[in-house]
Amino acid sequence: MVLSMVSPLAIKLTLADLKETGGGVGTVYAVSTAGAILGTFMTGFYFIAWFGLSSVVWVVAGVLVVTGIAIALLWKNPRGDGVSYMLRSSG
Repeated sequence: MVLSMVSPLAIKLTLADLKETGGGVGTVYAVSTAGAILGTFMTGFYFIAWFGLSSVVWVVAGVLVVTGIAIALLWKNPRGDGVSYMLRSSG
């Protein structure tokens, strides 16, 4: 569920005004599609053969965890005080 939110969030962050919506959405989805195709072929033809399936799965899981932690620590709120949304206590 969280991974499916990447493209809509990236689109929201790249749009300065509504007149650029088509180009911004098209660019984000084009890059996303190219990355998915490249990742599929590289994994299917090379990574699994070189490293084995379990190693590839563990590396991908590790990259996702590290990326999530980095985003949680670096994401700034709209007030600009540098406090992450995820680290701020509710209350």
